[in-house]
Amino acid sequence: GNRAILFWAPAIEELLKTGLAVAAAVPIWPVHFVFGLVEMAYELTGGIRMKGLIAGIVAVAGHGAFGALAGYVTGITGFWPGGWAVATAAHLAWNRWVLVQTGKIT
Repeated sequence: GNRAILFWAPAIEELLKTGLAVAAAVPIWPVHFVFGLVEMAYELTGGIRMKGLIAGIVAVAGHGAFGALAGYVTGITGFWPGGWAVATAAHLAWNRWVLVQTGKIT
């Protein structure tokens, strides 16, 4: 339910994206950005419509921002779990804001 969206999804998503980049020895930000593009494609599977287009653009921007945070913190600390934690916290805050705005939590 909403608790999974709020807590588990961000932690797992950010671990998947950041961990994949670290395991593949590639920069973190592009992996997050590509994930956002994939989510945008999913949002547009029903055809190009304004709601899906906006959701897709927000997905690319959000995942790009989470990736930038993860990459920045990892770069300055040399500790990728720190980057993952910061990206997870930002993602969690974003999901909470969205759930509050949509009335799914108070």
